[in-house]
Amino acid sequence: MMQSGGSVTKLARGCEPPAQHGVLCAGYSADRGCLLEAGMTRQRIMQRAGCSVSRRRLLGAGLALAGGWLLPAPARAGRLMGLSGEVRVNGRRVSEGAAVLPGDLVETGVNGDAVFVIGEDAFRLRAGSEMDLYGARGANGGVVSGLRLLSGALLAVFGPGRRDVLTATAVAGIRGTGIYLEASAEHTYFCTCYGEVDLADQHRQQRVRVASHYHQPHMIYAAMREGRMMEPSGVKNHSDEELVYLESLVGRVPAFGKG
Repeated sequence: MMQSGGSVTKLARGCEPPAQHGVLCAGYSADRGCLLEAGMTRQRIMQRAGCSVSRRRLLGAGLALAGGWLLPAPARAGRLMGLSGEVRVNGRRVSEGAAVLPGDLVETGVNGDAVFVIGEDAFRLRAGSEMDLYGARGANGGVVSGLRLLSGALLAVFGPGRRDVLTATAVAGIRGTGIYLEASAEHTYFCTCYGEVDLADQHRQQRVRVASHYHQPHMIYAAMREGRMMEPSGVKNHSDEELVYLESLVGRVPAFGKG
């Protein structure tokens, strides 16, 4: 249940559906966001707001949403918002509400899945993944300056400012971006869901600047393949709905939902 000291609580603007739906969700005000009564269940919130984020579909994907997902952003920042299966931070198994901060190593087991917020950035680390976070700790969890995805898959959305992203085969500088990565020793799948990315292979033999409004994926290889270190790829294994949900945790709407 949502708790509030007053009769009305403001839900993050991320409940606004993507533009292709053609309408704003019920109860949405351009100047105030979605205004929902305190004490409403998640199911009732979704029904009233008409939000495009389906909790059932998120749960079907194996993610248990933490009870604090409706708390104000500062209360959520630097915390593990939801998980399923085994999740470890700096080698220690953790549960919902545990701190996740710059400087931490986050790992998920074979059935693990973790969602967390740091500052203006929100992350979903998929099963069988390992990620290092870099930056400065502080208010609202601090500021992430970069990350290294050692293995597995990550969906993430970022606030303004540059972040550096590393894998075994790729390096990227991102700005105000939503990204999805799958990393292994042989190749990296890197989708610029929206925003700007300077993308290169680990040897800097091939570079590309991507300015995307809607999903531009690339595959980046560890070694040259048919004269190329990277090439365009197809969209896979991530959804607009997940991006809407992550952006809602930091009070934003994805770029494709602003039209």
